Amino acid sequence: MAPLDHLTIQFSDHRAAIHETLLAGVQPQCRLSTISIEDYRGFKLSSWAESLMASLPYLVRIRLESFVCLAILPSLSQLRHLKSLELNRMSNVEFMESDCPNLKSLSGAVKHLTNLHSLIISDCSNIELENNEGVTVSPWKSLHFLSSLKLHNLHKLLNLPKEFQYLTSIEFLEIKACDNFEALPEWFNCLTSLQKMSICRCYKLKSLPQAIVHMLSLKNHDLTWNGEDLRKTCRNPDGEDWPKICHIPRVLIQLE
Repeated sequence: MAPLDHLTIQFSDHRAAIHETLLAGVQPQCRLSTISIEDYRGFKLSSWAESLMASLPYLVRIRLESFVCLAILPSLSQLRHLKSLELNRMSNVEFMESDCPNLKSLSGAVKHLTNLHSLIISDCSNIELENNEGVTVSPWKSLHFLSSLKLHNLHKLLNLPKEFQYLTSIEFLEIKACDNFEALPEWFNCLTSLQKMSICRCYKLKSLPQAIVHMLSLKNHDLTWNGEDLRKTCRNPDGEDWPKICHIPRVLIQLE
């Protein structure tokens, strides 16, 4: 029998004590490359899940969804092989990594995830992506291979953090259902590898930055189900922002 490579754990019972007991009994093989845990109601993790570097050092992909009671996420910073990290509906999380006192910042984790290719941050209501810790060297500079970034349903996201300008390997950016997202920054053209961008259900976004004119790598730009103001300003041929995006081969603008 071939060794187990992928593991998905999905809980259905809503009793926290049962979840904690069941998770402790799993004990996955150390060569596991992909793990997904969904609908976990426990208040703490088992010992193997708290120390993933010791128990699962070869993880390439991690997906954690609906940890509604958990306040402390496992340490991820030493997982050198990690390429894809997805965090969904982690509404109660307050602590991640010993050097990151709460999930208002991911910097305590990302500075070590140098092999990360894909990052999805979704439904994390406490998170603030702007670094306010007084760090002089941005930890986001370490993500040399990050090619896909998705930001979903982040209520505190008003703009892209200035540190994201160092994510020059990004090829796909998706911003979805961030209801307070107001603007793309003027440094946006620093994302020199960006080929596709999708902005969906960001109703406070009313215009696009002049910097998009210089983004010659951008091939697809989807603006779907946003507000009427954005649709008008990007309208072909008379919208105020149309000259900024007319060089993009494929532009999709849709209302609900």
